[in-house]
Amino acid sequence: MRQLQSPCSSRRLKALLGVLMLAGAAQADGLNPGSLLIYPEYDTTGGRDTLITVTNVSSSDTVSITFEYINTATTGPTFCLQTDRHATLTPHDTLTVLVSNHIGTGRKGFAYVFASNAAGDVALSNNSLIGDDLVLDATITAGYSIVPLVFKAKPSPNNPTDLDGDGLRDLNNAEYESGPARILIPRFMGQHSGHASELILIGLSGGARFTTLADFVIFNDNEVPLSAQYSFPCWKKVSLLSISGVFGRSFLANNTADAPLEIIGQSTYEAGWFLVEGHIAQSTSATILNPTILAVLVETAGSRPGAEIPFLQERRNTGALWPVSVGGGGP
Repeated sequence: MRQLQSPCSSRRLKALLGVLMLAGAAQADGLNPGSLLIYPEYDTTGGRDTLITVTNVSSSDTVSITFEYINTATTGPTFCLQTDRHATLTPHDTLTVLVSNHIGTGRKGFAYVFASNAAGDVALSNNSLIGDDLVLDATITAGYSIVPLVFKAKPSPNNPTDLDGDGLRDLNNAEYESGPARILIPRFMGQHSGHASELILIGLSGGARFTTLADFVIFNDNEVPLSAQYSFPCWKKVSLLSISGVFGRSFLANNTADAPLEIIGQSTYEAGWFLVEGHIAQSTSATILNPTILAVLVETAGSRPGAEIPFLQERRNTGALWPVSVGGGGP
């Protein structure tokens, strides 16, 4: 991984600020059922485990589903490759799997589930799936739940979604809804021993063999803009301080103008918010500009973690699940 503590160029920062000011409202679809669900994290390492739930809200359709687990707990040629499982949901059926039982222990990364035929080799349009992602951390005897990011399929019901025949789930507004252009995180606490938060980053463009560079614009509690960049593989869970020291409480207190009345009720705390978007994704043979990414903040206060689906702004058509070649194309 490559971290850049120094801010990105002032030109880039001004461009991102301009986009933010001119952009329309965040995606307003809400938490609606869809045909493709991205679960930001699963973990079966070090005593941890995860419960993944998929529910069919249709009162009439039986839906076959395919689970794809992207494993980042390995190195070498198996890094960021996938393991699949299949199931069938009858009308109003719900299924919860313990991931350690579903694919084994010693794995972590992210997962996605999509409506398919029974064999799992044909993705289908059936916008009746919802779900939940519950990460259980035995180390701190706690857990947190994340609502998966849901994408509606664009073809008519029960028709194949792979319109270009590449074997991928394309987030291009033709097969499935487009992915987010940028992620908005409404709050972070100034980082110190009592607040050690982590950011889950997923590169949704290029796939297993690509590294993504993300741009950050960070605002303190007095609207002071700061910037950073961070490079990550297909999936990474990283502390905010590893991304940039500007997230630190001491940096914010000593180097930025403070708003003394924020946080109301805890005015000695430092806080802020930030946005993140993909800058470039690269492999050894291909480059993707303006890649699609997903970011989820897992905040920890003492030993108590919590996470939530972020706000999404604008859309990009560069996402696809799940290329494994260095060219970023179909399997």
